[in-house]
Amino acid sequence: MLRIDRESHTPLYLQIVEQIRAQVNDGTLKVGDRLPSTRELAQQYDLHRNTICAAFEELTANGIISSHVGKGTFIVFNPKEEIKAPTAPAPSFTHVWDRLFTGQQNEDAFTRLIAQGYPKSCISFANAVPIADLFSFRRINKVVNEVFREKRMELVEFGEAAGYRPLREQLAEKMRGYGIRTDADGILITNGVQESLTIIREVLLRPGDLALVENPTYPGALRVFRKQGVRCVAIPVTRDGLDLEMVQSLFQHERPGLIYTTPAFHNPTGRTMSLVQRRRLLSLAYQYGVPIVEDDIYSDLRYEGHPVPSLKSMDNAGAVIYLSSFSKVGFAGLRVGWMIAPRMIAERFIAAKETQDLHTNVLGQAILSELVHGGLLTRHLKKVRLEYAMRRDGMIAALGRHFPQEATYVKPEGGMSMWITLPPEIDAATLLTMALQKDVVFSPGMRFYLTGGLRNTMRLTFTLKEMAKIEQGVRILGTLLKQMMLKSKQKTAERTSYRAALV
Repeated sequence: MLRIDRESHTPLYLQIVEQIRAQVNDGTLKVGDRLPSTRELAQQYDLHRNTICAAFEELTANGIISSHVGKGTFIVFNPKEEIKAPTAPAPSFTHVWDRLFTGQQNEDAFTRLIAQGYPKSCISFANAVPIADLFSFRRINKVVNEVFREKRMELVEFGEAAGYRPLREQLAEKMRGYGIRTDADGILITNGVQESLTIIREVLLRPGDLALVENPTYPGALRVFRKQGVRCVAIPVTRDGLDLEMVQSLFQHERPGLIYTTPAFHNPTGRTMSLVQRRRLLSLAYQYGVPIVEDDIYSDLRYEGHPVPSLKSMDNAGAVIYLSSFSKVGFAGLRVGWMIAPRMIAERFIAAKETQDLHTNVLGQAILSELVHGGLLTRHLKKVRLEYAMRRDGMIAALGRHFPQEATYVKPEGGMSMWITLPPEIDAATLLTMALQKDVVFSPGMRFYLTGGLRNTMRLTFTLKEMAKIEQGVRILGTLLKQMMLKSKQKTAERTSYRAALV
């Protein structure tokens, strides 16, 4: 039975198609049922036969009916039943992916947690990121509009592989102010330190080559250097910096491809390599012919004390590859960093960069160039230093109020984080599990170690938006820490009593 509405905007043939399809879906018409002929339907509903033929053609195209000369037209397919019909599971592709993996290290649980994100309600001491609210967004918005208005043609074209030249010239001037002898042609703009390290690995390290890294160190560097068969050796970080006795021994017997270090406000310990240590490290690099990769990403965030010259500024032989970025001074999302290399390898780095991604995004570089040119970045950095220093001091005060005396730390002169050593019986990973239930997250120290590592260490970042959150988060961690210490003492007392009873 069909209902034909001649006043409807839906064509008559489509009304027939929709109604027959609906009757098939609701079971009024079943697979195998025979439909009247086109002539019969045309006569019954006073329609032109061509209208019925058009409807049947549409239903045939959809696979719902099939016509046979001399036999008639039959329902052959129910779309609704087909959707519900069970299908054999597709064969798993897992074995294919397993075969294609290159064997890189699996990420630890904390890295997966950071990647997946955690509730916004969490007090996060985990990530060393700038405070967005310190930006002057009104001024930045004005700069962005000016960039689009004045440089729009440059923004839609491919840029130089080495980077946006005005920004490179500004960076060269900035670096010369820090005692680093370079010019625009000596600077390569990258998508941050992570990409800079990747380029260095591609150009300088072959499978089986040795890379010396600080222990603990920046986890991103470990992820880069451990790939493609590069062997990493951990160098302990002492009060003054790297263990140079171990460095010298490895230089003598292993001849590594490079040594990676963060001498200013080391991540994660916050320590600064002394001037004496820097001179000695350079001397060893010259003597044994080992390049130094200097990650200087935190040096602009000094809050007290006297600046120590960078390794690059002291390098008069071309042994140091210098890395830095805008991500810690306030523009992490733009992903713009830079590297300075000796001329004889700079061209190879540029070629590797071009092969990797052609060039860093031109818009981000142009915006930063205008911020530097107008002095906004300099003013922003002054504000950042003041704010971060207050937060660092606030965290130190909170640690004094809420953490047990057995927990120790060194006051950093700059950077973004505090490195804390807990009582030896405390596992920071266990503390993190408990803290997550209280909406507090931090970085356990083990994730920064290549080998060995102290399970009773943690890194707390103090660049939080609200000072009150620092107090609240440290108080929660201190309470949990004291509970863990109390339970540990109780278990120790129970074991002591049990042994005494046995005697």
